[in-house]
Amino acid sequence: MGPRNSGKGHDKHNFKGQKALKFPLPLAMWDFGHCNPNACSGKRLERLGCIRNLRIGQKFKGVVVTPNGKSPVSPADREIFDNGGASVVECSWAKIDEIPFSRIGGRCERLLPYLVATNPINYGRPWRLNCAEALAACMYIVGYKDEARLLMENFKWGHAFFDVNEELLDIYASCKDSDDIQQKQKQYLEDMEESYREQRTTDFGDIWTQGNLNHKPIAVSNDTSSSSSDSESIEETNLAEETTNTREDSEQIANEPTEEDDDLWRNIVRMKLKA
Repeated sequence: MGPRNSGKGHDKHNFKGQKALKFPLPLAMWDFGHCNPNACSGKRLERLGCIRNLRIGQKFKGVVVTPNGKSPVSPADREIFDNGGASVVECSWAKIDEIPFSRIGGRCERLLPYLVATNPINYGRPWRLNCAEALAACMYIVGYKDEARLLMENFKWGHAFFDVNEELLDIYASCKDSDDIQQKQKQYLEDMEESYREQRTTDFGDIWTQGNLNHKPIAVSNDTSSSSSDSESIEETNLAEETTNTREDSEQIANEPTEEDDDLWRNIVRMKLKA
């Protein structure tokens, strides 16, 4: 049994802030109650009638997006999606070890390939998608791009998910199967790490050998009869400028990524490349 409607003919504004229509594709979740109800994307979708709640112990016949999966969701899962839709596990990433995966899931358990979260809790963090983002990614990859965007219109930040990930989503949606996606993901991450290394080792040229360019030299008069008060004034001016520049440099450094952040990012990428 296929989906009731492709979604292309629906008024997308029907899903903004109201429980007017049922979502055109079957979606579900197992909710473990870890999240704040007011900030939980899954609970919001449930309130809007876009998703149904599953019991613990209940299996799902469609695509199950779960960290317990062995291979990524791909366009090859389209038929399974059409016969059952998609489901997710609504839980906290910090409590993932507490989930009884043996009592949930189904025959088609899938991982999500590399994507970046844009939700307010984990913005900018790779692989830390919430329920809405996970479902939207699954729909987009198997071929329901319009429905994926429709789902994310329920969130003020929803458009950002596609702003950040559309290139990757299109790459995954053009793949043949999970093996193809894994290959494309690996190549993307390798290219990204190579670009990262190049940026970190870029030779900025001789500009940095010229000292602090913000510190403008003060012209010294050729008149050797300058008074001591004039000399003191020049020294005070130089000292004031040097102090200001030092403070500005310190503020700039404080806003730059730390080596600890760099190491964390490199470790995350390498871990996924070895998987």
